[in-house]
Amino acid sequence: MTLKVFSWLSGILAITLNLLIIRTHAISAFQSTSLRGRIDKLLVLLVALGDFFIGTYLLSIAAVDFYYKDEFCRMKYQWLTSSYCSALGVVSTIGSQLSLFSMTMLSISRLSNVKLLISKDPTTLRSHLKVWTMVTTLAIASLALALLPLLPLLEDFFVNGIFYEGVTLFTGMVDKNTHYRIFESYNGRYKNQPLSWVTIRRMVGEMF
Repeated sequence: MTLKVFSWLSGILAITLNLLIIRTHAISAFQSTSLRGRIDKLLVLLVALGDFFIGTYLLSIAAVDFYYKDEFCRMKYQWLTSSYCSALGVVSTIGSQLSLFSMTMLSISRLSNVKLLISKDPTTLRSHLKVWTMVTTLAIASLALALLPLLPLLEDFFVNGIFYEGVTLFTGMVDKNTHYRIFESYNGRYKNQPLSWVTIRRMVGEMF
């Protein structure tokens, strides 16, 4: 019970406080006359945005726990294979990577005093382009890392098993080795060779 209450409080506080930080630093960043100050504020804003995503993730997990209650063990595989679970994984990864990248860039910019990132004149178009290129690159890199596991072309690297709802032959999350043994029993013989998940789904579909 204590963990559940802590999850709700952590999620609500993370969302609320980071929204305030985002609002404050967004306004001060655009009003800043110093380019170094603008970079620092934008990076802190990105850190707060990443923490906001983490807070959203925590609050969503708490809501899912409240929804399933004592039924989670029975509905475990339906939840793990749902699009909602995948979406929360994306949100969590974006939040953690965005915070990590932003904190790293903030440390580098302060260590180097931003001498290597910007020109001495903060009003030049080139300086502004460098600032926004840095911010955009951090955001795109975080988003890309979060979405890569969802790409069908890469599922052989990230998917460990498949859940078949309503198929009694398969129980739980079925990995590739279990599929291979079932194919061998079903077909009488089976050439032991690696198969993609696309091929496995097609073969299972042909069985039923």
